[in-house]
Amino acid sequence: MVLAALLQSALADPDHPHTAVPYADIGDRFGVSRTHVRQLLVAAQDAELVNLKARGGHRVEILPRLWESYDRSIAGGMFAHDWVYGVVTGRQQAA
Repeated sequence: MVLAALLQSALADPDHPHTAVPYADIGDRFGVSRTHVRQLLVAAQDAELVNLKARGGHRVEILPRLWESYDRSIAGGMFAHDWVYGVVTGRQQAA
């Protein structure tokens, strides 16, 4: 969910390659500590999904691998929606 919030923030302001991450705000939003948010972002950096910038990692560069994962997720959701709609309306055979 933290990565989804980062992507949403980046999509809201596509002119800036690095999105600001107020750890306290994200922690409050999801009911976790700032330390937990930081640990999640460090793990995402280790997985090469983001690159933490600036002192304390308060700015995050979203790397292509995370954008590709996001795109696949959206495409998969759209496919599933269309398939279920087709089955329910009788326009698609169930597998």
